[in-house]
Amino acid sequence: MRIVLVGADFEENLGVGMIAAVARQLGHTVRIVTYDRPDQRLAVARAVMSKRPHVVGLSMQFQHRAHDFLALARTLRASGFKGHLTCGGQFPSLAWREVLSEANGLDTVVFNDGEQTFTELLAALEARAPLDEIPGLGLRTADGVPRRTPGRPLNDALDALPLALRY
Repeated sequence: MRIVLVGADFEENLGVGMIAAVARQLGHTVRIVTYDRPDQRLAVARAVMSKRPHVVGLSMQFQHRAHDFLALARTLRASGFKGHLTCGGQFPSLAWREVLSEANGLDTVVFNDGEQTFTELLAALEARAPLDEIPGLGLRTADGVPRRTPGRPLNDALDALPLALRY
């Protein structure tokens, strides 16, 4: 699958690099687009759409940028993005119900350290399998209600993860 990850990059974004590394390890094509300022929203949306992704992941690290990233999600949907739109980071992990409001256009929230959850999400999307059995995920039910799957334990085997993609 073609995946685009979007995040702020004032100093290297390790979370994006880790998610990119696990996705590439599985054979997916991964592109990273930086989104550092609100005035970049339309250019970022154009850059994302030009890559024709199946999955877009938004790295929403900071509460003060949450509105920018949610606006980007809405802009992607308004631009015709029909693929899977997910996000992760501190803010969506805490405000997942609000983030998953239908108005924002996001499909899922990946909680905490997302490497394992993201790989299972990609596998389920490829297989067109239900997402509600993937631990560590927030999603909307068929009737649009946000819900959370059971939590995932933190990964104790960090050395088993690939090195972060340096971009």
